[in-house]
Amino acid sequence: MAYLDELGFKIYRLREARTEKEFLIYNIKKDLYNVYSQKRCVEILLRELQDIDFNIVKFAIDVLGWDGKKCIPYKITAHLIQTELQLIDDVGFRPVKTKTYELENKKYFNCFNLIPTLNSDNYKDKEYSFEEFKKNAPYHYKLFSNLHNFDEKAIQDTLLKIADKIHYPDDKAQDCIIFYPGEGAGKGIFYKYIIQPIFAQYSSKVLMKKLNSDFNGFLKKTLILILEEGKRDPELVETLKEVITEGQILINEKGTDQYMADVYFLTFVFSNNMNPIDLGKRRGSYHLAHSLGKDINSS
Repeated sequence: MAYLDELGFKIYRLREARTEKEFLIYNIKKDLYNVYSQKRCVEILLRELQDIDFNIVKFAIDVLGWDGKKCIPYKITAHLIQTELQLIDDVGFRPVKTKTYELENKKYFNCFNLIPTLNSDNYKDKEYSFEEFKKNAPYHYKLFSNLHNFDEKAIQDTLLKIADKIHYPDDKAQDCIIFYPGEGAGKGIFYKYIIQPIFAQYSSKVLMKKLNSDFNGFLKKTLILILEEGKRDPELVETLKEVITEGQILINEKGTDQYMADVYFLTFVFSNNMNPIDLGKRRGSYHLAHSLGKDINSS
């Protein structure tokens, strides 16, 4: 019987992790996890159980049938861990609702937290037409108008692209939405009051030139990528194409080996230049593209 599940914890052992990060404790109620060595895992779980006033000695006697003289809390906790742990391969990131997922015959613990604003179930029966959006959210409409040069089809497309990242978060968007309306049009407001409240820690805003830096960890665990100060740069053309269109990207972080990671983000470029980027001629790189879900009249 999974006693730890009833107490609000799951224990995983990671096949591919180093010894010092071999065990994972997942707090079901808080939707939080940490990785530890075996010894540290026992110590931390024991403290977690004490914090919820769980009498582990009484449990061992009454439920497990242990001899009271042999009921050492550390040994009981170690026994529970070894009995109930689940073997998985490693920690991964995939924006889906399950806490584990399988990919290429490997099983991963999913470090994605389904925050309320990204739970598509919270948006059921709340569909608005574009005309209702204009009427009920006039300041949002004004902001979007400034950013899209009053092009209503482009506004609708951006709204649909944002909605797609909520309803289809694990599909890689292959489009780049470019805002180049000049200074003071509201690009920063769009990020602070539209993107961040919805996507929270799964949105990233960096200078576009950082795409060519040695380290690009900001590309992982991201659903919305905003590249600031976009400008034409021949050295960035191929990198931009890869970032916008590819489903996997080579990640390089300090202190770790390079690795290929799945990426899911929709890309925005913020710029004050009239010709902010050059991606060459390819279908789907820029703005108007069909939504995965709704038609263009519904956002």
